[in-house]
Amino acid sequence: MNLILDWLGREGGSLLSWWLLTLCAGIAVYPLLFRLARGLPSRGYALARAAGLLISGFIFWLLNILGLFRNDSGNAALSALLLFVIGLVGYFTWHDREPILPWLRAHWRLIVATEALFLIAFLGWAVVRALNPNLTGTEKPMEMAFLSASRRSSVFPPSDPWMSGYAISYYHFGYIIMGAVANLSGVTNGVAFNLAAALTFGLVCVTAFGVGFDLVAARQSDLPVAEDNPTETPISRRGRWSPYAVGLLAAVMLAVMGNLGTAAVEIPYQYSALPVSYFHWMDIDGRDGTSNTCAPSKQIPPNCFWWWFTWSRVVRDHNLDGSPVGVQPIDEFPQFSFVLSDIHPHVLALPFVILAFGLMLNLALSKRGPLWWEMLIYLICIGGLLFLNSWDVAFLALFVGSEALRRLVRNGSGGLTRSDWLSLVGFGLISALGTAILYLPFLISFRSQAGGILPNLIWPTQFQQFFVMFGPFLVIISAFVAAEVWRARQSVGGSTFNGALARQLLAYSLIGLLVLLIAASLIAWINPTIRGIVLRIADDSGGLSALIPQLLVRRLSGVLTEGLLLALIFGVVGRLFAREPKRAANEPAVRRVITYSPVTGFVLLLIAAGAVLALTPDFIYLRDDFGTRINTLFKFYYQTWALWSIASAYGLWSLLGDVASIRLSAPIRVGVGAVSAVLIAAGLIYAPLAIYTRAWVESGHDSSTIAMTLDSGNTLAVGADDYAAITCLSQAAASLGDKAVVAEGMLDPMAYNNQYGRVSGLSGIPTLMGWSNHESQWRGSSYQEARGSRIEDEASLYNTSDWKEVKRVVQKYNITYIYVGPTERQLYGAGGGLTKFDALTPICKSGDVDVYTTDGINNLAALSLLTGSPDRAAADRSGS
Repeated sequence: MNLILDWLGREGGSLLSWWLLTLCAGIAVYPLLFRLARGLPSRGYALARAAGLLISGFIFWLLNILGLFRNDSGNAALSALLLFVIGLVGYFTWHDREPILPWLRAHWRLIVATEALFLIAFLGWAVVRALNPNLTGTEKPMEMAFLSASRRSSVFPPSDPWMSGYAISYYHFGYIIMGAVANLSGVTNGVAFNLAAALTFGLVCVTAFGVGFDLVAARQSDLPVAEDNPTETPISRRGRWSPYAVGLLAAVMLAVMGNLGTAAVEIPYQYSALPVSYFHWMDIDGRDGTSNTCAPSKQIPPNCFWWWFTWSRVVRDHNLDGSPVGVQPIDEFPQFSFVLSDIHPHVLALPFVILAFGLMLNLALSKRGPLWWEMLIYLICIGGLLFLNSWDVAFLALFVGSEALRRLVRNGSGGLTRSDWLSLVGFGLISALGTAILYLPFLISFRSQAGGILPNLIWPTQFQQFFVMFGPFLVIISAFVAAEVWRARQSVGGSTFNGALARQLLAYSLIGLLVLLIAASLIAWINPTIRGIVLRIADDSGGLSALIPQLLVRRLSGVLTEGLLLALIFGVVGRLFAREPKRAANEPAVRRVITYSPVTGFVLLLIAAGAVLALTPDFIYLRDDFGTRINTLFKFYYQTWALWSIASAYGLWSLLGDVASIRLSAPIRVGVGAVSAVLIAAGLIYAPLAIYTRAWVESGHDSSTIAMTLDSGNTLAVGADDYAAITCLSQAAASLGDKAVVAEGMLDPMAYNNQYGRVSGLSGIPTLMGWSNHESQWRGSSYQEARGSRIEDEASLYNTSDWKEVKRVVQKYNITYIYVGPTERQLYGAGGGLTKFDALTPICKSGDVDVYTTDGINNLAALSLLTGSPDRAAADRSGS
C-alpha cells in the first residue's frame, strides 16, 4: 500500500487530470446524447465519456484538416466547448424536451455506479501499468511513434514519424484522441502511453456496463405496470438490481475474462495431470506435448517467460503434410490486449465499438427512423470506426441490421415490406456514402497492404481450439438461441419459428459462399502473382486430382465449428423472421406474429453477426504480406468476442431471470446456470495470474523494492544519456514545428527492435526511415516509391567524410538535426565517418550522445570545396 501511496503522491495529478478531462468530455456531449438516446433507459449516460471523446475528437480533426484549427491544447478544448454548445442548442430547440437535472436526480444510482466503475477500472489498470510500465516489447515503439507524432504535428494528418515527408498511412484516429487528452494534461509521452492504456480499459468497462444495463432495463420496461399500483415501475417489481448485475457481467466478460486456455490446458499441462494424447488433441502451439516451449513446472503461474502470451495463439493451422504454417493465426482477446498493453488501433477502438453497439440498440428501440441530425451523429460515431480501426467498418452492416430489426418489430408481421426493403437499401447507401464523406480526408491519404480476398482451402478451425477460445460464450448463446427457438414454438396460437426461411437463407448463403470460394480459387489459379500463395498445395500434391481428396479430409476437421455457427445463424433467422402459426381454415389470420421483445431481437442480431464473423475466416481471408489468415482471423475473432460478450451477459439473464418470457424448467435453468458459472470462473483464472506475472514478477517487484511510475519513455531509449538527449532534442525542436526532421541510425529490414526508430518514436520528430517492415505493411504497393534510397542515403550521411555528400542528403530530405548516440556509434563508428561531426557544436549533449543541427553544413561543404580536403575543412572549422 505504501508503494501505491508514494506513486500517487508523485503522479496522482496526471491521473486526476485525465479523469477530469474525460468527465468534461462526457458533460460536453450529454445534452446532445440525452436527446438522441431516448430509446435507452440510461439515456446513454455510461456511453457519454466515449461519445464525448469521439465526437469532440472528430470536430478537432475535421477543423484542423480544413485549416481552421491547429493541433494544440487550446483548440482541443475549444472542440469540446463547440460540442457542448451544439448540444445545448439541440437540447433547447427540442420542442418536447425533458428536463435533464430531474432525470439525473431520479437516476442517481446509475450515475454513482457508472462513475464508481470507471474510476475503479481506470485507476486499477493505471496501477497495473505503473507496476510494469516497460514499453520495449512487441509493437509499443510503433504505437509510441504514432502517439508522439499525433501530439507534435501541428496539422493533420500527422507526419509519419518513420517516413519523413509523408503523413501516417494507418488508421490513427485513436492516437489523435489520446494525443489531444495528453496535450491538455501536459504529461510526457511515456505517461501518456500508459494512461491511454488505462483509460481504454476504463472506457471499455463502463461502455459495456452501459449496454448491458440498457438491455435488461429496456426488457423490463416492456412489462405492464401493475393495475393496483400504477406508480410502481417494472424495474422495481422485477429486480431493481438486475440491470446493474448484467451490466457488470458484460464488462467482466468483455474486458476481464480470458479464454479457457489457462484452465483447460495450462494448469493440467504444468502439473502433468492429463495424458499426453490430450495435449496432442488440443494441438496448441507450445503445449501440444511435442514442441513444448515451456517445460511442466508444477507451478501456477508458470515460471516460463511470457507463458500468458501463448493463449493469444490458440488456433493452429497446418499444411497438408501436417507441418505448422509459417505464420500462425492470432486469436487475441481483450484481457490479453490489456495485459500486453499495446495501444494498437484495435484496442483503442474497442470502447468506441461498444459505444456503437449502444447507439445501434437505441436505434432498434426507437419508434421511428433517425432524423438527419441523428443520422449525422450515428455516422460520426459508427462510421468513425473506419478511422479508428478500419476492420471495424464491418459494423456498418450491423447498423443497417439494427434499422431492419426496428422495422421488423414495428411491422410485427414477421417480414419486411417492399417499402421497408427500399428504405433499407437507401439507409445502407446513406450509411456508406455518409461515412465516406465524413472521413474522406482519411480515405484519400490511406494506403494498405490489403490485396483482395483469397480462398481458405485447408485451414478450418478445429472445434476444440474454437471452444478454448469462446467456450463460455458458446454455451450461453447456444442455450439462449435454443431457448428462443423453443419459445417461438410455444407461442400462443402455434409455432412462429420460421424454419423454412432459415433453411432457404442458409442454403443460398452456403451456395454463395461456395461460389465465392470457387471463383477466388479460379482467379488464384490463373493469376501468377497469387497462385503460389493459395494453390501451391495443388502443385505439391501432384495436381488437383490428388489434392481434392486431401482437401475434403482436411475440411472435415472444421465441421463441428462450422456446423455450430450455422446452427446459431439458423436459429436466429428462424426466430427473427417469425411466420404466422398454422391455423384451421375458419380461423382468422394472425396480424402480429413477433413474440420476442426488441431487446431480445437485438441480442439475437449480435449473436448472428458474431457467428458470421467467426465463420468467415474458415472460407476466405484478406490477402496481405503474410500469405495466411493471421490478420483476418485475428480481427474477426476480436470483433466476435465483443459481440458475444454483450450478448452472453443478457442471454444468461434471459435464461435464468426473465420472468416475462416463457420460462425454462427449473432443472434446465439450474443446469445452464451451473455450467455457465463454471466456465466463466474458468475464464477468469487467466487475468489474475497473467497480471501477477506481468506486473509483479516481470517487473522485478517480487525480488526487490522498485518505485512505481507511469513515465516509461526512458525504457525505449538506449540508456539514460540517450533518453536525456532525446528529451533535449524534443524541446529544442519545438520552435521548428513540422519542419523538423532528424537523422538517426537504421537498418533494413527492421522491426521489433526499440534501438531503431527510437529518437523519432519518442519525440515525434520524423526521421528518414523507421521500422521498414512495418512501413511496407502500411503502404502496400506504394512503399517502394516512398522508400526510394532513404536507407542508403542515411548510411552515407553517417559514413562519408565528404561534406558535399552530407549536404546533398541533408537537402534532399530537409534534415534539420543529426543524432549520434549508442545505436549510431554501433552502426557507423568503425568507418570513422562520425569524426566529421566534431566540426559541429552539439545543441544537445549527454555523455557520449550528441545532437547536431544542420545549420552550418552549407558552410562546411563550401569550405571543403575550396580546400579540396574534407578532413582539412573539418580541422580548420574545428580550430576556428
